[in-house]
Amino acid sequence: MKVLLYMLQMLSMRRAHATGGKVMSTSDAITVSVMFGIIVCAALSLTACGGSDTPVPQQVAKPIIPPIVIPALPASDASAPVAASAPSASAPVSASAPASASQPAPEVDVEIDVYGDDAMMGLTAMNMGMPTMAQTTEPQGAQTLLRAQFGNGITINNHATGGTASMLVNMMAGMDGGGPPFIQRIATSKAVIVLDNHAINDDLMQSLGPYADALVQWIQDVRAAGKVPVLEEPNPVCDDNHPHLDNYVATIDNIALAYNVPVVKQYDYILGLPNWQSHMSGCLLPDEWLLNVKAQRQAAVLATVIQQLKKN
Repeated sequence: MKVLLYMLQMLSMRRAHATGGKVMSTSDAITVSVMFGIIVCAALSLTACGGSDTPVPQQVAKPIIPPIVIPALPASDASAPVAASAPSASAPVSASAPASASQPAPEVDVEIDVYGDDAMMGLTAMNMGMPTMAQTTEPQGAQTLLRAQFGNGITINNHATGGTASMLVNMMAGMDGGGPPFIQRIATSKAVIVLDNHAINDDLMQSLGPYADALVQWIQDVRAAGKVPVLEEPNPVCDDNHPHLDNYVATIDNIALAYNVPVVKQYDYILGLPNWQSHMSGCLLPDEWLLNVKAQRQAAVLATVIQQLKKN
């Protein structure tokens, strides 16, 4: 405030010196009055002049989280417009009610690769060393359900292998009986979605550390190939040879959460079914009824992924 008054005093002295000590003219007086008003307003932080000394709040822009990039669907009839169906002659439409604009869902083309062990392959029993295969495997059941929802363009390729060699670590190294190392298989695959279901044999033959490392590598390899990874929990077993299977299930869930991978939840759901053990051959292999339950849950998760692909 003192600085402002000093400036006003200096202005007056300069004006007086310029006029030789004479009385200021009307225009000079107006100029000094305006200057004085401006100085007073500044000193009072504009409050006295109708202003406000409260700072204007500034909006802070929220950080933009980039969406997860999901590979687009292959070109298909889904991109072509669907003509509206003509109203039926036997069911005339009332003049007061507009015709329904509902249309059948467009068909999409999606290929899915599935990897896993004996249960995923469809083995339901071993009698005198001879395997019994399911009439409808879990992937086949899931494919039927998905085709009913999206059309016949849905194809599930079952690459599961059987025997104790069917483990995730062996598959990654090309030692599961299913072909070369996994990274070479996925490089030539036409699938858009890739699902893996390994754990039961891994619990029997492989420690948890290498299994977890292989699971992370599998996710990275699938994404590097431009495909969508999906993990599936194993069904529970009731024999005495898999005491740590729940730890493998927890590892699947934790890694899927960390890497944002969809999971088909089978383990706890089946444990909650009444008398689920009666649907296990040798307390190890699920029967046709239980495979159907698993197929429904697999199809539900895959349908969600397909819907996301359709939006891209």
